[in-house]
Amino acid sequence: MPKPLTITTPGDRQIVVAREFDAPRDLVFLCYSRPELLRRWYGMPDWTTFVCDIDFRVGGKYRI
Repeated sequence: MPKPLTITTPGDRQIVVAREFDAPRDLVFLCYSRPELLRRWYGMPDWTTFVCDIDFRVGGKYRI
């Protein structure tokens, strides 16, 4: 059975979202770092992700 998603607020300007996956670490990273993969699973089951921009460079942006 999957473990639940946990959300904590350790500081005034921090939100930590933790989730465990039964999958290899490199595959999970790919699913979080490639827009074409993230778009397929991110959000609620009946949602559609229209915008997904990821730029991991220093000063880059992450927008969903």
